[in-house]
Amino acid sequence: VNPNDEVMGTTSGSGDYAEGSQTEISATPAEHYHFVKWSDESTDNPRTITVMSDSTFTAVFAINQYTVTIVSANETMGIVSDGGTYDYGTEIQILATPYEGYSFVRWDNGYTDNPHTVIVIEDVVYTASFGLSHTITVISSDETMGTVSGNGIYGEGALVEISAYSVEHYHFTQWNDGNTDNP
Repeated sequence: VNPNDEVMGTTSGSGDYAEGSQTEISATPAEHYHFVKWSDESTDNPRTITVMSDSTFTAVFAINQYTVTIVSANETMGIVSDGGTYDYGTEIQILATPYEGYSFVRWDNGYTDNPHTVIVIEDVVYTASFGLSHTITVISSDETMGTVSGNGIYGEGALVEISAYSVEHYHFTQWNDGNTDNP
């Protein structure tokens, strides 16, 4: 009694037996694998066999597979990559693509990277959230005195940091809305 791959599992029940006797053989999968069948197509495990001659039984094991489902929280704002079924431990990238006028906000697991790399370890659903897209433009009143950063297109509700950088002999005083925080 042998496994098809010793990494995937072990077997028991090998030995010398009298003709006509009965014995039990079994297959035990390793973590993240499962028993599929015996080489004679039987799926019983454990199973009792009647010894009639010298015989070899091979336990067929396979790696566990899981389904990754990717969903858009609002299909009018954006689409997502296809999910699928993957072997345990497979590294995949999931992608959310916003439509014009919208931005990707985050995945329901809290991550904001897009595309997002995940390792498949169980059946899972990832939901992408989108929001209205807004353009933030930060301008220096005089670039000879200093520069600014923070320009970009951001999703509604995104926390954006804008900064002013003074050149030598100048200092930041305030933003055009009167706020003196920097950044």
